[in-house]
Amino acid sequence: MKVFSEVELTKKVITDGEEKRVYTGTKLNAYHVTLEGFKLFKMLSPSFGASIDSFFNSNEGLSLPQTFTSFGLMFHENFSDEQFMELFEKMVGSLKFDGEKIIDWNEHFTKYPQRYPTSVYLVSKGEL
Repeated sequence: MKVFSEVELTKKVITDGEEKRVYTGTKLNAYHVTLEGFKLFKMLSPSFGASIDSFFNSNEGLSLPQTFTSFGLMFHENFSDEQFMELFEKMVGSLKFDGEKIIDWNEHFTKYPQRYPTSVYLVSKGEL
């Protein structure tokens, strides 16, 4: 099964001083969006559960610092570096730079570090 849809997203031009670079990409297909969403839900659900437990077990009602702490700890425990990089690599896996598929995004953005933040932002919004 293909990871990406066939529909190319709108081209985005990122300017480096005088140079203009065109980035394009495609969205993940519906199956992989659903799968990644479910993985994130499974990862975050213990955090929400801990927050709700904290609320009901507190004599003073909702204790925000304790709730945020439990949420942060559960997130930290349930979301590994490998899971993050797997998701990230899927997100940037369809990027094209001036019409050429980016084979190694690490090498590309090491060469063009000024484009990295903008590209990652646009990918996360589903605009690239």
